[in-house]
This record gives sequence, C-alpha cells and structure tokens, in this order.
Amino acid sequence: MAQANTDITHAGASFPALVYTTWAFGFAKEKGIKVKYQPTGSGAGVRSIGAHEVDFGATDTPISILDEARLGLLQFPLDGKPIKLLRNEVGHRIKLASLK
Repeated sequence: MAQANTDITHAGASFPALVYTTWAFGFAKEKGIKVKYQPTGSGAGVRSIGAHEVDFGATDTPISILDEARLGLLQFPLDGKPIKLLRNEVGHRIKLASLK
C-alpha cells in the first residue's frame, strides 16, 4: 500500500498519463498533496490496485463486475476513455468533491 504520508500513488493506463500529470500538478499546488502516477499499462494498474500497492489504478477497459466485487473496488469513468479504480480501505472514508 502507499506510504502513510499524504502522498497518493497511482498506476495504470499510459493513454491518460499527460492529463493525470497535469491534474496532479494542480492538485499538489492547491492542496499540498503530491500524486505520483506511473504509466505502467492497464493490466499492471489493475494488478497494482488489486495487490494494494497503489492508492488508485487506471485501466482503458473496465474490469468485470465480478472482479470489481472480488477485489473490493469501485470503478468509474474519469476522463472520457480510461476507467479509474478506487479502493476504499476499511475504516477510511473518501470524499469525492470538486476542487473549485
């Protein structure tokens, strides 16, 4: 799993790497939280999030509903093509909100 500090680790699809890097820069500037994105490919992103190695994973192709349930993930479209996978660890609450 990602380090215990406030940094966020993220891996997966290479297609959206530029947009994720751009968003991460703005997020770090506004919130002071660094987001490290590793464009390792969709399959590696799914494997990384399933193995608890990263906070978020990205894939160009949605995973099956069965795999989503089995891995304890929530997936949703993020930037038009790739699907973002989100793991919500037991005992932690994640609030998704606009950065405006």
